[in-house]
Amino acid sequence: MKLPIRFAVVLLLLTATSGPALAACGKNQRIHPSLVPCLDASYDNDGTLYPRWKARARNLCSKKGKIVVKVVLKKAKNIVMTLKNSSTQIRTGPGYTKGVYYCKDLSDPATLATITTR
Repeated sequence: MKLPIRFAVVLLLLTATSGPALAACGKNQRIHPSLVPCLDASYDNDGTLYPRWKARARNLCSKKGKIVVKVVLKKAKNIVMTLKNSSTQIRTGPGYTKGVYYCKDLSDPATLATITTR
């Protein structure tokens, strides 16, 4: 049984767009954790000869929705964490981190967007 070409293209597009969370977290769109009341996040850089980083993030308002957090690394690929419950997520690795930031999840309207401005 052959599928029509249009149906195959539509099916391909649907499967390609239904991937992981799409977060708005460009350099000018990152929000510091201190400005987000529902996010508890921090990071540490340890060592000089063999540096290692450790990042922690926790959703304090998990009943209201999920939070997307980006860990910005100095010389490695950045890490995106989706915090769906109130448990603390911890990530570690070699090198240095520049920070942990809140990102708006564009794929889910239930994402928390409650921030305060200073």
